[in-house]
Amino acid sequence: MWRPPWPSACCLGLFLPSSLLFLLLAVNIPTMMKYAGSCLAAYNVAARHPEVHAQARLRLGRGTVRVLAVLGMIAAAIIGSVGFGTDWRPYVLLAGWLPLGLA
Repeated sequence: MWRPPWPSACCLGLFLPSSLLFLLLAVNIPTMMKYAGSCLAAYNVAARHPEVHAQARLRLGRGTVRVLAVLGMIAAAIIGSVGFGTDWRPYVLLAGWLPLGLA
């Protein structure tokens, strides 16, 4: 009978550091990446798809959306990079997870 390899893969989490700071960074860095991706999507909609922007319920101008999206991406990059000086290990872990997520 075939058994999935996930239970043994979940045990790899036992080898992660138990530092609260490490865990907070490991959770919040992808959140900032997701926020930056959402800002990039909003920028692209405002810049390249005026028909989609016209259907939005929040009536902000296309220029306003683009400016706010760029500011959001800058803020996400700053917030995401501030933790690097504190603990670099979550960044290495996430760089290893990135190819798996892209696959």
